[in-house]
Amino acid sequence: MTDIKTKLRELAENRGVSLSNISEKIGCRSGYVSDKLGKRGSPSFEDVCKICNVLNTTPNELIGIRSSITLKSDQSENNEKLRDIEKKIGLIAENAIRELPPTIDQIMHWWWCQRGELGNFDALAHHVTLFHPPEENLSRPLPHFIGRKSITSKVLNAKSSNELSQVLSRLNSELLKEIAISHKETKTRGQPIATIQNIQLDIPEIGQRNYTYTRVNLPVHDTAGNNYVMTYCRPLGGEA
Repeated sequence: MTDIKTKLRELAENRGVSLSNISEKIGCRSGYVSDKLGKRGSPSFEDVCKICNVLNTTPNELIGIRSSITLKSDQSENNEKLRDIEKKIGLIAENAIRELPPTIDQIMHWWWCQRGELGNFDALAHHVTLFHPPEENLSRPLPHFIGRKSITSKVLNAKSSNELSQVLSRLNSELLKEIAISHKETKTRGQPIATIQNIQLDIPEIGQRNYTYTRVNLPVHDTAGNNYVMTYCRPLGGEA
């Protein structure tokens, strides 16, 4: 299935509209849309809607759902058609969630509906990181799982919990302590905690970089009763 970013790029090219022109029409810097639809870009649903509006289309039309449905007098045939449509919408929605990073509100809504249990988690899993709750005297985070599209994975170039542990071991001790304390606080409160963070990284494999982002820590647990801290981050002021 062609991803949404590719479809938007192809549609813009077919209609003779440059990405920089789209950026200007949605009120952003000239390279904004190009960055969002690039290989490492992650357009939000709001971005997709704005771009579709400029291209005189809708997200539904973009992914192949027609706005009108013709029903027949045969109710059984109608029911079958509606079931097929419902199935298609469900698959498209799941793929869209996997491709596009969720909003903070969506993450919070998921947590509230699930009461912190890691159910209906497959689509979100690509975008978050799970940590074991830090032990009382431990001043560094303990990775359990890292999503391949999470900001943590992109920024630190880590594809597994083991790789993340290795990268974290080379970070500033004060930064690690702050992260561990935030995990302890999340566990103690039993409620999501959202903050705006700014970090400066200096890692040989990555180089020197500065990141400002929104971080949400959420206390979660699996069906076996194991507790974790789930971290979701959204960059501010540019791509991660």
